[in-house]
Amino acid sequence: MAAKAKPVGRPKTQIDLEQAEKLGMLQCTLEECSAWFKIPLSTLGGHPEFQEAYKRGKDNGKQSLRRYQWAMAKTNCSMAIWLGKQYLGQKDRNEDETAKQPIIITLKPHKLADDGTVSTDY
Repeated sequence: MAAKAKPVGRPKTQIDLEQAEKLGMLQCTLEECSAWFKIPLSTLGGHPEFQEAYKRGKDNGKQSLRRYQWAMAKTNCSMAIWLGKQYLGQKDRNEDETAKQPIIITLKPHKLADDGTVSTDY
């Protein structure tokens, strides 16, 4: 009987996709995920199921954070100001900026009357 051929390459890596999603929710870096799973970073990069679960987790984590921020803005003035700057384009105005604004003065020319005198009546 012929000997069975030895498999070539390293064995397939099994990654717990639920853990990958949870790490994504915590906004862990890919390096941190690599350390958690004890596998090379290049292996994670070539694992499409991991990438999908990780991205889904990151997106869900951002949604949760945003939800907490909006709730916090109800009682925390600083958070409300920060959210206004981020999402509504609001900004602080320094007094120096307002002082440097040019003043616009409109000058109206004097009218000459038919007799050559200057009239200020308009």
